[in-house]
Amino acid sequence: MEKVYHALLNSDAAVFVTPTYWSNVPGKLKNLVDRLTSLENNGYMLEGLVAAVIAVQEVSGGLETASWLASTLNQMGAMIPPYAIQVFYQQQTNDALMKSVGSQRFAKEFWGEHDLEVLAENIFQLCKLEMKRLNFGFKQRENG
Repeated sequence: MEKVYHALLNSDAAVFVTPTYWSNVPGKLKNLVDRLTSLENNGYMLEGLVAAVIAVQEVSGGLETASWLASTLNQMGAMIPPYAIQVFYQQQTNDALMKSVGSQRFAKEFWGEHDLEVLAENIFQLCKLEMKRLNFGFKQRENG
């Protein structure tokens, strides 16, 4: 966890990618969030972090998982940009991977490529605003 804390606290943005298990949040992801609570309890240390969530589902539960994580991160102070909650089916993800490595035989049109490009641009735009330097209410104000 020390490496995870360090990475998050020293980053302007983080993209969380998770599978869904039994149409819900994986246990290890829930454990991660429980351990991130210490950053919230010690002064909302994730405040200003730009965060996005991508869930991959086999059947269902992706939207619920991604929405839960995004709302939890937002409650901890992270900024959630437009289009930051994305859900893909496992087969779509596999098709896109096949396309990227050159196996056109199995690759299909992957509409999610455009969504991911838009998300990347939105993350970039928020990072340019230096979100971590702004005060949204929980961090102690330097000038009283």
